[in-house]
Amino acid sequence: MLNGTCKNTALQFSEKYYNQLNGVAMGSPIAPLMADMFMNWLVHNVNKIGCYLHILCRYVYDIFCAFDSKDEMDKIFYNLHKVHSNISFSKDLEAGGQLAYLDVLLKK
Repeated sequence: MLNGTCKNTALQFSEKYYNQLNGVAMGSPIAPLMADMFMNWLVHNVNKIGCYLHILCRYVYDIFCAFDSKDEMDKIFYNLHKVHSNISFSKDLEAGGQLAYLDVLLKK
C-alpha cells in the first residue's frame, strides 16, 4: 500500500493532470508522516553514513549540528547528499559567533 501511494500516482494542478513518479505529492495526507519517517531514519543512521557529531538536534526537517572543523562539516554534508538522489540539504553557517535556528538567535 505504501508503494502505491509513493510511485506513479496521479495528481491535478491548474486543471492539468500529472504523474508523480517518485516520492509523495505535496499536500498528500501521508506526506508529513513520510518526511518524519525519513528524518528519523536519517538521524538514527547518521553514524553509519560516516557522520560523527558532537551535537545533533532535530525539529521536523531542521537539524542543528556541531562539528570539530569545517573539513568535517564538508565531509558530513557530502555524505548526507549521497543518502538519496532526490533529496538535497542546505546549510547555514555561523557568522560573528551567531547562528539563527528556528527563529532563535544562538550566540557563542
